[in-house]
Amino acid sequence: MTGNLSSEKGARKGIIKEKEFFSSENKKLVYEILDQKEQLIGALDKQIELQSNLRDAGACLEQLAEENLYLASSLDVHKATIKELNRRHLELPFEAKESGNQIFSFSLEG
Repeated sequence: MTGNLSSEKGARKGIIKEKEFFSSENKKLVYEILDQKEQLIGALDKQIELQSNLRDAGACLEQLAEENLYLASSLDVHKATIKELNRRHLELPFEAKESGNQIFSFSLEG
């Protein structure tokens, strides 16, 4: 019977050591999980911030695209106006010369 009792004590010590080992491993895993949870929360916060920045940048790009379209069409109008003014400016000396000749020819005939 003492042999049985001593083997039970040995088995009990083994079980206690095993329990302590698993308890220690469990604590390590809990700390690792908590650390990973904190890292995940930080990454999610960063992702939310980046998504917000992306939405803001998209809205800004849309506004800039609209402004660019307006400025491009406005530039086309101004280019056409300048082209027309240049054409008129070039025609003025010829018109003045022709009108002077007409005045001269009227005065000769008159």
